[in-house]
Amino acid sequence: MTEQQIIVTLATKVMGWERFFHDGMQLWGWKQDSPYYFTSHWNPFHNIADAWMIVEKFDDYKIGKDWCRLYRGDDKWFVWGFNTSREAICQAALKSVA
Repeated sequence: MTEQQIIVTLATKVMGWERFFHDGMQLWGWKQDSPYYFTSHWNPFHNIADAWMIVEKFDDYKIGKDWCRLYRGDDKWFVWGFNTSREAICQAALKSVA
């Protein structure tokens, strides 16, 4: 899976967002009551704030320099051996929806 495919999967399956397009620009958005909230250039591989948005979707977590463990109920997903904690967060979250 490419980085972009992983980002699309995380945005739709973990964050629960719908994909919106406007004037040829790709915008990520999710529905609240009204109006829609849009965010563009969301990339948890390169932005720690975006990665933390993913972490907040889980009940609990433990994160190190190159590893991440995410918890939801009795389920847990653990990954290690990545270059950054951002990448580990993405990979653990991806395992949760695989």
